[in-house]
Amino acid sequence: MGTLPEKLAEELAAETTYNVQVASVAPSRENAGASKPAWQISGTGGELITAQYLVLAVPAYVAARLLESSAPALAAHLRAIEYAPISVVSLAYERSKVANRLDGFGFMVPRREGLHTICTFWNSSLFEERTPEGNVLFTSFAGRESNGAFGAMNDEECARAVAAENSHILEISSEPVARLVWRDPHALPQYNVGHAQRVAEIHRILSQLPNLYLAGNFLRGRSIGDCVDVAYRAAEDLHSQIRGQDI
Repeated sequence: MGTLPEKLAEELAAETTYNVQVASVAPSRENAGASKPAWQISGTGGELITAQYLVLAVPAYVAARLLESSAPALAAHLRAIEYAPISVVSLAYERSKVANRLDGFGFMVPRREGLHTICTFWNSSLFEERTPEGNVLFTSFAGRESNGAFGAMNDEECARAVAAENSHILEISSEPVARLVWRDPHALPQYNVGHAQRVAEIHRILSQLPNLYLAGNFLRGRSIGDCVDVAYRAAEDLHSQIRGQDI
């Protein structure tokens, strides 16, 4: 997943700053009341960056923290967006120990099945050079928002639970030869009742904050395609704003 942002960073012609933790963003005092408003980005190490246009491509709860002082109404709506946890479990096996043909991309698990696993992708079937010859690699997403028991498991227990479910579904006759668990307590934004109205209000408030834009999976969709679409919309809005100003 890091390939896409790394490639985008390579294509940027402007100066790029890395490894700076942002503490807050606020309208620049130097440009207060100016025809070309700007935003000041404050880093935890005392860094100050002034930008005429600002795109916050971060989770809703991070944007809420950054905008707490400068745009409290917007921050309140962003903070109200709930997130569900997710665990990502990667398991590698000897191909000869997996009876399933592994045709396709993987499988999804309906909630009614009562499993910890939400879906499993067959990485080595989808992408080349993911494993050494004779091995296969699976990546499973596990842990539904209502599954408190799974959330209480440690990484080893989590990996064993997912491996057992995969073994049953894919007819695997051995333990994995390698495993890796990655967990995010705030992985997936939840589109609860009223989310569309909340997003509409977020955009209404944004329209009153010149040169500030949001992008992320909490707005219109959680897939990579949805995120790219939201990013395009933000870029198009920003480009239209630039063309409309004498810069």
